[in-house]
Amino acid sequence: MGLWAGWAWAFFPYGIYFAAAWAWSTHLLLLSLCWLLYLAQELEISPRLGLWAGFGLLAGFAGLCEPSVLVVIPFLMILAAWRLARAGKRWLVPGVVASLVLAAAIAPWLIRDAVVFHRFIPMRDSMGLELWMGNNGYSERWTSDQLHPLHDAQELALYNSMGELAYMDRKAQQARDYIRAHPGCYAGMCVRRSLYLWYGYWSFDRAYLAMEPMDPENIPFAAFMTVFGMIGLFTLWKRKRLEAVRYGGVLILFPMTYYFTHPEPYHMRSLDPLLLIFVCYTIVSWRERARERVGLATERPATQDA
Repeated sequence: MGLWAGWAWAFFPYGIYFAAAWAWSTHLLLLSLCWLLYLAQELEISPRLGLWAGFGLLAGFAGLCEPSVLVVIPFLMILAAWRLARAGKRWLVPGVVASLVLAAAIAPWLIRDAVVFHRFIPMRDSMGLELWMGNNGYSERWTSDQLHPLHDAQELALYNSMGELAYMDRKAQQARDYIRAHPGCYAGMCVRRSLYLWYGYWSFDRAYLAMEPMDPENIPFAAFMTVFGMIGLFTLWKRKRLEAVRYGGVLILFPMTYYFTHPEPYHMRSLDPLLLIFVCYTIVSWRERARERVGLATERPATQDA
């Protein structure tokens, strides 16, 4: 399975394209997440403080690259601590060490923001804008990035006149007002965003396809990855449940922020190696079963002759 996954990743279309198109929130984060998953497996069997401290440091680095990854860190640490406690090994001190190192890694950035902006800002101050871009009544595309200050002169003028924090606060309030006034539309958009991230489908409307002409080709590929990846995860659940919980938890938790704000195609790229492994796991598992059935079929006539 590892050999299959390695060769598949070497020629993986998303990996080739997005590695050249985006760096920080795709393949640098992808590398960090792969190492975090590897270390998380080690944490579950070892209470060594150096190992837990290294996990905390890497988690802080990954969080500074893309804060959305921080949602999976408590899950991985709690799962590791639970498995250590179950095995009768110490877990509290290692967990505290990892947490302190993580806090120390991201603290300089938080302190810098507090000094510059005179208030606490959790990693980035743009959440209000990101929420508004996906929740303002526009649904022709998955995000209204044409209204971003980088692309809209009126929004840029408003940003410059109000200042960064006031502008972000305004956008957050506009998004909250829209969500409160249209809860059904918001729930429907959250479902559509989740489908888009996992299956690549948003719309077959002509105006939309004029903006995203590659969607018809991308949808079958994305759907194949998701369906076969989930089959692989379910197969793992039947064989090694705790392993399935670790990887399944990351797959479920990581993209949740984007369901409620707005998605971009590159948001899921950090999960591609994980999905690709499960796709290969599905194929190899089916291959093993087919060989077993062939073996049984050839053994039966020989047994009958004997």
